[in-house]
Amino acid sequence: MPLRERLTDVSRARHWDQELPLTYAYTLGKSGQKFVEGLKKGLIYASECTNCSTRFLPPKAYCTKCFHRIEKYVEVPKEGKIAGLTHSGKQTYCYVTFPRIKGGLVHRLLKEANIGSNVIPAFAPPKERKGTIADLMGFVPK
Repeated sequence: MPLRERLTDVSRARHWDQELPLTYAYTLGKSGQKFVEGLKKGLIYASECTNCSTRFLPPKAYCTKCFHRIEKYVEVPKEGKIAGLTHSGKQTYCYVTFPRIKGGLVHRLLKEANIGSNVIPAFAPPKERKGTIADLMGFVPK
């Protein structure tokens, strides 16, 4: 039964009991690539608009304030602040913001802290980093 046909009888419903060989490729784009390159070095990069000086985290290719193309990247301060927390099972996740940067990062909170606490990023050892978000293991209180 093609998808265009309307199902009017439940007995005509079908299912697929084999694997679907689907593949995909996700490209990070220039901003995302710069971000993960920074993580591999143990740094967090934000993008900065040269027209209005707005900084974005995660990095963006275009400024959402003035629509100018962004090609400048700056290192994020080492210390951020927890703006939100949530618990999922045994894991706690936090939303961390940084001074003078629009946006922030959601990641694991590795040690107990509260909203408003100052935190610093904890990176995987340099030899274990692969250029993925997993290079940033999470945040710990300062």
